Amino acid sequence: MKTHFLPHPSRLTQLKLWGLLLLWAGHPLPEAQIVVTEVMYHPQEQAGEEDTEKLEFIELFNAGQKALSLEGLSFVEGVMFDFPTGAQLQAGAYLIVAKNAQAIRDHYGIENVMGNYEGSLDNKGEILRLVNALGEGVTRFRYGTRGRWPASADGAGDSLVLRQPLLNNDDPESWTHSFLRGGSPGWQEPSSEADATEKRLIQLGSPGYYFKGIQEPSQGSIAWASPGFEMDASWLEGPSGYGYSNNAAEAAHLSTRLDDMRNTYLSVYARIPFQIQPQELESLEALILSMQYDDGFVAYLNGIRVGGRGVSGTPPAFDQVANAGSDYDPITLSLTSHADSLVAGTNWLCLQGHNVGIGVSSDFILGPQLTLRLQPRADSSAQQRSLVINEVFSNGSDRGDYLEIYNPTDQPVDMTGMWLSDKRDALNLYQIPAETIVPPGGFHVVPCSLETTGFALSSLGESVFLTGADQGFIA
Repeated sequence: MKTHFLPHPSRLTQLKLWGLLLLWAGHPLPEAQIVVTEVMYHPQEQAGEEDTEKLEFIELFNAGQKALSLEGLSFVEGVMFDFPTGAQLQAGAYLIVAKNAQAIRDHYGIENVMGNYEGSLDNKGEILRLVNALGEGVTRFRYGTRGRWPASADGAGDSLVLRQPLLNNDDPESWTHSFLRGGSPGWQEPSSEADATEKRLIQLGSPGYYFKGIQEPSQGSIAWASPGFEMDASWLEGPSGYGYSNNAAEAAHLSTRLDDMRNTYLSVYARIPFQIQPQELESLEALILSMQYDDGFVAYLNGIRVGGRGVSGTPPAFDQVANAGSDYDPITLSLTSHADSLVAGTNWLCLQGHNVGIGVSSDFILGPQLTLRLQPRADSSAQQRSLVINEVFSNGSDRGDYLEIYNPTDQPVDMTGMWLSDKRDALNLYQIPAETIVPPGGFHVVPCSLETTGFALSSLGESVFLTGADQGFIA
C-alpha cells in the first residue's frame, strides 16, 4: 500500500518558475523538487512539560507538478531518517518528518506525518541534508540563531518558515518566523489574519479507509459511519479521492483508483478521520463540505447524516443505483448546523458513493474537501503585527536603557495590552499600558529596567520579544 500526502492548490506561479530552475548538468533531478519549508528546531518550554523536544519537526514541500516517490531518500546530516517503501509526496503537498510523529499528530491535529527520526535538531543551528539512494544531494541547508535569523524561532514558540520555495535557503533573509505560534506544520503558512481563519481539514490525499460495496458494511445500519466503529480487514487503507475514470480532468480528483469497480460493485464506503483542536471548536464560524462526485453520495459527520445527492434510501442499500448518470459540477454543503456533533480531537467524515449501474458507467468519483472557518481576530491584531522594535539602547549610564518601537504603516496602532520580554520562556514580563497609541510613521519609547519593565537591556546584545495581548503572535 502506497502512502500519499496532501496536495495544496496554491503557489502555481511559484511552482512553474521553480521547475525551470531544477536543472543539474542539463537534466532535472526529480527529487530536487523537494524543499524544506518549515523547521521547528527549538520548541518553547512549557510549564510541567519535561520533553519539549518531542514537538520538533521538519516540513517538506513538493514544489513540482507531479507526485514524487520518497522511497530511498534519507536524512543523513542533522537528523537521521529513512523514508519507507512506497512513500510518495503529491504535487503541491506538504509532509512532516518528526522526532515524535504521534506527539505532532496529537498536538497539531494533522495526519501527514512521518517519523520518528533519530537525533535532535540543534538549538544553536546546524546543517540538514537529504540524499537519494545513490547518495546524491536532494536538498541541504544550514539554519542559525544569531544575526539575521528570526529570534522568535529559537525557543519563543515560533517555527522557522521559508518565505518562498525559490529563495536561497542558506540566506537568513529567506526565512521568517511563523505567522502562528507553534507554526503551521503540514499546511500552507498563512500570511494574514484572513488566511489564519481558514483551515482545510480534509483534502485530496488525506489519509482514509474505504470499503468496496459488494455487501453491506454494517448489516444495513449506519453503524459503519459512527466514530467508534471497529473496522475489520474488509476495510482498506487508502488516501481520499476514490473512484475510476479515463478522463484526465476527472482523474485529477482521485488518489485511490478503483479500477475493479466498473464491472463488480455499485458502491464505495469511506471513513476519513480529521482533527480539531479545543480552541478551534470555541471559535468555529463555519464548517463547509465540498464534494466532487459522480453519480450519487451520502455524507455523515460523526455518525449523523448531514447531506447527500443523487441516491435514494435512508440509508441507501449497498446495491442501490444512483438516480442518474451524469458529470456533476462540485457542490458545497454547509455543515455548520451540525457543528455541535464535533469533538476536540479525532472526528470522522464518512461517505457512501453510488454509481448509476454495473458495467454501464465510464466513471465514478467520490472526492471530499472539508474546510473549517474560524471567527476572525480583532483588527488590532493585524495592525500590531506591523510594529517593529527599531532601536535598542543600553550603556549602563544614568541615562538608562530604552527600546524604541516603530509604526511603519499609515494608520495609528493601538498597543494596549501587548507584552515585552527578554525571556523566550516568559514572554509576559511587561504589559504595555492601556491607550498606548503609536502614530502613523511614528515611534514609541519604552524605558527598560528591572524596576519598570522587569528586565534591563544587555550591552552585550540579546533578544527582545514584542507579543500580542493574548500572546498569540510575536511581532
